[in-house]
Amino acid sequence: MKILYFGRKKCKRSKELYFFLKMKTSDIKYYDFDDNNVAKNYIKKFKDSHFDFIITFRSLIIIPDFLLKNASMAINFHPGTPKYRGIGCVNYALYNNESYFGSTAHIIDRKIDNGAIINVKKFKIKKKFNVEEVLELTWDVMLVQAKNILNEAFDNKNYIRKSINNYKGEKWSKKIYSRNQLNSFYKVSLNTSGMNLEKKIRATVTKNYRPYIILHNRKFEFKEDE
Repeated sequence: MKILYFGRKKCKRSKELYFFLKMKTSDIKYYDFDDNNVAKNYIKKFKDSHFDFIITFRSLIIIPDFLLKNASMAINFHPGTPKYRGIGCVNYALYNNESYFGSTAHIIDRKIDNGAIINVKKFKIKKKFNVEEVLELTWDVMLVQAKNILNEAFDNKNYIRKSINNYKGEKWSKKIYSRNQLNSFYKVSLNTSGMNLEKKIRATVTKNYRPYIILHNRKFEFKEDE
C-alpha cells in the first residue's frame, strides 16, 4: 500500500497520525509544508507516481489535479462540520453560538471542502469554551476519526463507499469562508453593541490573534485586563 500524506508543521496530531500510518505500510511519504506555493513546486515530482491513498490532515496545501488523478483515493480531514467550509470555521461557529462542532472526513475533489462526505464527528460546545479549547477538542476528535476511518478503509475496500452512503444526508454548506473574510471578521466596528463585542471576543481571542478596531488610521488590538 502506497500512501502520500500531508500534515501540519509543528502539529503533534499530524505526527501521531503519521506514526499510525507507518504501522500500516512502509511505503509512505509525509510532508508538512506551511506554504502552498512551496508545496506546489515540490510535489510536481510526483506527477508520474501512483498512490493508493492521498491523505491530508490539517494541511494548508491544495492538492493539484494531477495528484488526484494519480491516487486511487484521496481523503481530507476537515476541522469543522459541513456547515462551515474554508477558513475560520471554529470562529464563525462560536460567534453563531453553535451548540455542536466537530470534524468532517471527505473525498478530495477539485473544489475546497466539497467532496463526498465520508463521516462527521461532533461534540457539544460548552458555554465556557473559548476558541483554543474548541480547536483542541476538534483536533482530538479529528485524530480519532482519521485513525478509525483509515483503519477500516485499509482492511475493507468497500468501507468508504458504504460510509458515504450512510452520511448522504449530510450536505456541505453553499457558503465558503476565505482568508480575507476571516481577516475582516476580526475587525470590530466602532459602533458595535456590547453583546456583539462579547461574542466577537469569545470567537476570536487566542494566544496569537486578537480582534481589533481601527481609529484615526491606527490599529488597536483587544487585550484582557491583567
